[in-house]
Order: sequence, then structure tokens, then C-alpha cells
Amino acid sequence: MPLAGIRVVQLGNFIAAPTAGRLLADFGAEVIKIERPRGGDELRNWRLFEGDTSMLYRTINRNEKSIAPDLRTGEVRAMVLELVSCSDVLIENVGVSIGDSIAGLYAAFGVVMSLLDRTTRKNYGHVPWTPMERHIDVSLHEAVFSMTESLVPDYSAHGVLRERTGGRMQGLAPSNACPCVGGDSVFGRYMEAIGRPGLRDDPSLATNAGRWTRRDELDHAIEAWTSRRTRDEVLAVLEAAGVPAGPIHTAKDIVGDAQFAARGTGLSPRVPEPIRPREPAG
Repeated sequence: MPLAGIRVVQLGNFIAAPTAGRLLADFGAEVIKIERPRGGDELRNWRLFEGDTSMLYRTINRNEKSIAPDLRTGEVRAMVLELVSCSDVLIENVGVSIGDSIAGLYAAFGVVMSLLDRTTRKNYGHVPWTPMERHIDVSLHEAVFSMTESLVPDYSAHGVLRERTGGRMQGLAPSNACPCVGGDSVFGRYMEAIGRPGLRDDPSLATNAGRWTRRDELDHAIEAWTSRRTRDEVLAVLEAAGVPAGPIHTAKDIVGDAQFAARGTGLSPRVPEPIRPREPAG
């Protein structure tokens, strides 16, 4: 694997640093995560569990090793410093957190570029950078799929399907999606597509502010139309009308999707685990 032989020490909790470590581990790096001796990473205690560890923790920290040294003793601190000194990369977010998976992605990218620069200088001396033509196949859905966290592992290990939560994040409050302005032309096409020209032509619904005051009425009109049609029928009509729309997949839909299977999007961790649920690649 491209990062085989690279040792990474990861000193961080929650999402950002563990995501960077996971991405490096997926490409062969040895990632050693340092946790608190009492309780470990807080993510171990979130949502569904397998044994004494949450599925979310297992997903975010896939393929990483873990140690929990008591840094209050001088001997242990010296051992940890020795481990860091003989490693290639140190990742940490124990101070001000960069806070999310995208930050972890940027961190991993920066590490890879630094390792590449080090290898180039070691093997060839100081040489100017020259761009090379490459064909890079990037799937839009796969790039976002890794952000589903423990959605598929929760289903794979426990058979649990997430309920509809609207704009809210499962298990956390407060969290929601709030309305913004714009999209008036889409509204007209939307109402035309569902056979409600009266709503399309209603002056009080010409702006988002007006529609927001009658949001329940609009939702009922839309649901009355969608509830009499299959998901594929709804998508076909809206696509023809130029109205952006897409299906909301359950974890079961994702696991059984032929496109995800053909591209090998579902991975199982290399580091031994008591269970091996399918997880999103990346």
C-alpha cells in the first residue's frame, strides 16, 4: 500500500484528527491513537454500541491502533515522547479543534504531500515541481458517502435504520436546517409539476418569505402528490420539470446498491475487530 512503513501518532478526539488518521491508515500507514487512560475518546460513548465501544467510534477510527498511557508518570511520558520521536507524522487536535471531517481530509492531504516532498528530496535532491497529466476518477456520491459516519455500520451490525429527522442530526440537539432566501423560479416549476397551478400563481407565494408562512400548506400539497406515486415516478416527473430532487437512501438501500458494490465503496477494517461491519470508504 502507498503509505506502508509510515508511522503516525494521533493525539486527538472526536472527528477531525481521527478522520485524518483513518484516511492515512486506509492507505497503509501505521496509526497509533493515544487516548486518555480513563474513558478514552469521548466518541466511544456515542450512539449504538458493540461491546463497550460505539459503532461511531469504530467507523471514525477504522484501522487505527489505540493505547491509553497515563501521562502523569515521568516514565510513561518518556516512552510516549520516544514513540513520537521515531514516528513520521504527529496529528493532534486536543487544543482548539478544527472540528469536522472536511478538516480531517485536508489534514490527511497535507500529510501525504509533505511525505511526498520528503521522499522526493531524499531520493533526488532539490528538484523543481513539474505538473504531470493524470486521469483522476472521482465519484460525487462516494466523496459524500464517507460523511455518513456510522449510518451503514449501525445497520450492518444491528439492523437499525435511521428514522427521518428532517434537518436535524441524529442523537444531537440543537441541530437543524434553517430556511434561506432564493429558489423562486424552482417553486413555479415545482407547483406546475405536481398539478397545482393555483399555488404557482398565488402572489403571496411568490417569495420564499411568503412561502415560509404557509409552509405547512405547501408540505401537505406536495405530500398529497408524492404519496400517490412511487419514488421513481416522483423523481422522473421532477427531473423532467427541472426541479432538483433526489431519493433519501436508507442504509439498506446503500448496502444493496449495485453501483456502490461495483465500485467497491463498502470496506471492512483491516485491524482485527470483534465484528466486521461494512463501512463507507474514505
